[in-house]
Parts: sequence; C-alpha cells; structure tokens
Amino acid sequence: MSSSLVKNMRPGIFGKFLILMIATGIAISMLLGLYWRNIAHPQVRGEFRSHIDYYTALIAKDLGDPPDRKKAGAVADKLRIGLRYEAKDETWQTELFPAAYREDEINRVRRGQLVSAVKTETGRLLFWTRIRAEIETIHAVAMGSIVVSLLFAAWLISRYLLRPIRRIKTGMAAVETGTLDIRLAEKGSDEFADLARGFNSMAQNLETMLKDRDRLLADVSHELRSPITRMKVALEFNKDKKTTKTLRAEIAGMQAIITALLDTERLAAGANMEKTDVGKIAAALCKEYKVRLNIAAQNICVLGSAEKLRIALRNLVENALRHGKKPVEVRITAENGVVAIRVSDSGRGIAAAEREKVFLPFYRSGSAAKHGYGLGLYMTKKLVESMRGKIAIVEAHEGSTVEILLPRL
Repeated sequence: MSSSLVKNMRPGIFGKFLILMIATGIAISMLLGLYWRNIAHPQVRGEFRSHIDYYTALIAKDLGDPPDRKKAGAVADKLRIGLRYEAKDETWQTELFPAAYREDEINRVRRGQLVSAVKTETGRLLFWTRIRAEIETIHAVAMGSIVVSLLFAAWLISRYLLRPIRRIKTGMAAVETGTLDIRLAEKGSDEFADLARGFNSMAQNLETMLKDRDRLLADVSHELRSPITRMKVALEFNKDKKTTKTLRAEIAGMQAIITALLDTERLAAGANMEKTDVGKIAAALCKEYKVRLNIAAQNICVLGSAEKLRIALRNLVENALRHGKKPVEVRITAENGVVAIRVSDSGRGIAAAEREKVFLPFYRSGSAAKHGYGLGLYMTKKLVESMRGKIAIVEAHEGSTVEILLPRL
C-alpha cells in the first residue's frame, strides 16, 4: 500500500473527534457495566442481603409467632420500615408497607426498595425497606466519578487535538503586531496541518510584499528627491526672480507632498510596537504648542509607537490651531480597556457630510483649501490604524473634535 493512500486514509480532525466521542461512550458504558456487575450488584445481593436476612430474623423473633400487631406497629414506626403479616385466618400490614407488591419482587432490590419475607409456623412476615439512601447513593457517587473521570480524560485529549488552533491564534496575533517572520509547524495531514501551511504561505507572501514595497519606497524617494534637488540648483541661475520664486514654491510643495507620503507609508509599515506613555507625549506637545491638556490619570499607556503617536497628535493639534479657533484642548481618558484621546477646538466645526472625506488624501475644504495639501488627517488615520486604533470626527457642542481610540496596555 502506497504512502499517499495511507495518508488519505488517516482521519481528519472531524473524524478524530468522532472517534473520541464514540470511544468515550463505549468506555463509559463498559466501565459502568463492569462496576455494577462486579461491585455494586454483588454487594446488594451478597453483603447487604445477608444483613437484611439477619435483622429480619431477629425482628420476627422479637415480634413472636403470631406476631404482636401493636408491637409490630411500634417497631415499624421506629425503624421507618413496613411490615405485613400473612396467615390463613389473618392478614394485616403497617402504614409504610406498599399497598401492592409482586411475588417475583420478594427478596430482590427494585427501584431502591426491598421486600423481604421470613416464614413462620403460622404464616409469613414481610419486611419492606428503602435502601437507596444506604447503598445506592454510594454506588451512584462512584459511578458518577467514573463518568466525570472519563469525560475529563476526553477533554484533555480534545485539548491536545486542538493545540494547532492555539498555535495558529498565536501566529495571527504576531502577524497583527507586524511580526511577519513567524512560521507554524506543519505536522500531520489533517485540516489543521493544511491551515498551518496556508498560514505560513500567507505570512511569507505578506513579508515579501512589504519588503518589496519598502524597497520601492526607498527607490522612489531617491529618484524623486534627486531631480528636485537639481531643479533647485538650476533655479539659482535663473535671472527672472518672479519666475524663480514661483517655481521654488511649487518645488517646495512637491517636495513636501512626496516627503509626507513616503513618511506615512514608512511609519505605517513599521512594526516597532512598545509600551508608550500617552500622557507624557501629550504633555510635551501641549507645552510646545501652548494648548490645554486635560488628563484623567497618570501612567496611561498603550502598545504602539511613540514616534507614530507623537506625529498623529502633532497633526491634530496643528490642524486645530490652523483651521479652528482657540482655545484648543487635548483630553485623555481611559476606561474599559480603551484610551480615548480627543483634540477639540472652538472653530466653525466640520460639516457632517465631510466627516469621512477629511481623512481622504488630498481632500481640502473651507479654509483648508487655501493652504496645506490635505495629507495631515490622512497620515494620522494611517498611523492610528497601524497601532490597531480608530479615529473619527465626533459630535461637539462647539467647534470640531477628533477622537482617537487605542487599546490600553
């Protein structure tokens, strides 16, 4: 038989769980059957039955022959048992003795009850007692322990079978933080092994694409900055000052756009995630730009990049100062595992129809159309999302408010 055929005959993960369920059911049935046959039932038939026979013989002797009915009632009430006397000319029974019974059930345990008979010279004396509390509870606990133990063993085996899922989850978390060189073990031939191979292929392709992109960005940066530099040098020899001034402004704008785009892609692709103190970065920026800082607590940290967070907050503060109106406030709160950073101004605000558009590259509206290139909020959005955060324009009573949400560390 070829190795490929043997490989195809191996059960997948669903087959393994089906086999585990069937094996667990069979093991439970077999162990419970063996326990009842070899331990529980022999004890009821042997040890317990001998005790019952001994005590019923003593009670019958104590009650006399024929038995004293009044004394039998007192004994039955005291021991919580039922007594019945049957003779040719007399039949009576105490309160607890069942109203009906079957002859084939005498001296046999049925549904936790036992009817035992003792023959006397004048008739026979029947005893009824409930044994569930005395014997069956112990056996029920023992058999329950067997079931729980087998189910626990099945749970351990299922955890072993699901180990690849935990490895894949760890790998996905690593990729989410930018670690693309992680690879999973490709052992076995089931669905999890196929999933691991697919994950490794995906991680490899992502790593290759990002490296190619970084290389392209570096090449584009070099190729574009070199001619711009040469254009600047050429303008120095131009005698037309008015034309030179206009061209110099256009070249500066082109250089600013290229620098902003390249820096955005470079920073957004970075994977340097570290513990970052949000309050410390915000305090330095607010002091530099002379804006108000309102922070709920100290040592509010996120897992991200200090450089990315600093640039994102700087863009928001500069936008608020440039396009809004003072006072500008930076408010930082933390609750439910989320850090919220709000930058508010007192300007005219942003129309509801433009709150999504302002994050698009090169989009400008209102006063922003007169200066700037429409890249500040676009860059901020890219940087925030690279740190697994969200950014949005939120409702404000006055002016505009931009909110950044980041997972708290």
